[in-house]
Amino acid sequence: MKPSDAPIAIRDERRTIAPGDSLAFSLVEMLLVLVVISALLATMAVSLAGRRDHQALRVAAEDLATSLRFAAERARLTGRPCRLAFQDDYSGYRLEIATDQSGESFAPDIGMAGQGRRFAEGIRLVQDADPGRQARPAPKALTFAPQGKGFAGRLHLRNRADEQIDIEVIPETHQVHVLP
Repeated sequence: MKPSDAPIAIRDERRTIAPGDSLAFSLVEMLLVLVVISALLATMAVSLAGRRDHQALRVAAEDLATSLRFAAERARLTGRPCRLAFQDDYSGYRLEIATDQSGESFAPDIGMAGQGRRFAEGIRLVQDADPGRQARPAPKALTFAPQGKGFAGRLHLRNRADEQIDIEVIPETHQVHVLP
């Protein structure tokens, strides 16, 4: 064997690596790293999904509040009652305007407003959930009169994670607030 073919020992400050020792990672070490990375990614995915559900709930509440304001203002400007009519499963709504001054029959409002809105998947309008009060079903429609009268109270939107956002309606002052 020539001197150039002889194995050379590598010296490190911490230890000496002799010929035949491996500088690679073992299979167990690599699997352990993969398990740790997988656990971190799964935790992040669950966290982001929960945040996305809450954000969708917040957007739905703001959109509904804007539609309520619009219906109240539309009633005031046209002199005819307006209402938001909810779908049977409370997964969406549409703006309707009275066909005459009496407000006994309604038709979808002309334009984009009358085509209706759907809440994001898993978001619903729910019955009255205030503690200490008897539960009552959510209304099928919220009507606003031209004189500033109409539905007054709170609406409750809830998502799949049982998070809830309330919307307070004060028709006399044309105020609609999304509560934290």
